[in-house]
Order: sequence, then structure tokens, then C-alpha cells
Amino acid sequence: MLTLAPAVLLLAATAAPASAYEMVPVTDAGALTGVVRLAAPAPTLPAAPAGRSGDACAHEQAAERLVVGPDHGVRNGVVLLQGVTRGKKPEGELVLATRHCQFAPH
Repeated sequence: MLTLAPAVLLLAATAAPASAYEMVPVTDAGALTGVVRLAAPAPTLPAAPAGRSGDACAHEQAAERLVVGPDHGVRNGVVLLQGVTRGKKPEGELVLATRHCQFAPH
């Protein structure tokens, strides 16, 4: 089972303009858990170009934009919650890292 991390909820909460989200105390917060699955066979994606870092990276990267398991589960799936205008202050730090010339996880 895939448990959505606070970072995913942070992204959903801050996807709207900053003034659209009001931070308020939350005493009865819930949790969202689930599994993201493809209903159809996974498409074959071409390799991604390396972009501006071509000198430091291979000219093409493996197509890991969509990673699907044997049960059709999607690795690193993201769920966007629309219409969230109030809630608790996001916890932790949002880190966008690159490893081997790719965002990780992506």
C-alpha cells in the first residue's frame, strides 16, 4: 500500500497562489492513504534528453518518468487535492534533489 507522504500533501496545499491557503490550527487531521494504479497497460516512453547538463550527464536518460510494477502500481505517484484553502502549516523541508542527472524521486 502506498502512503502519501507529507511532502505530497505540501505540494497539493501550496500548488495554489500563496494567498489562497490559510494556515489554521488543525486538531482533527485525517490521513490519506492508497495505491495509484494504471487501468491500462503502461505505455513505452522514449528516453528523455539530458538537457543543459549534456556535458556532465549521458545524452539520454532512461525513461523513469513512469515506473509501473507487475500489479500496475505506479511508483512515486502524486495525488493533487483541489480546493484545499485552509489547513495546518506544512511540516518539514521540501527538498528537490538530483541524483545521476535525474530528479529523485521523480
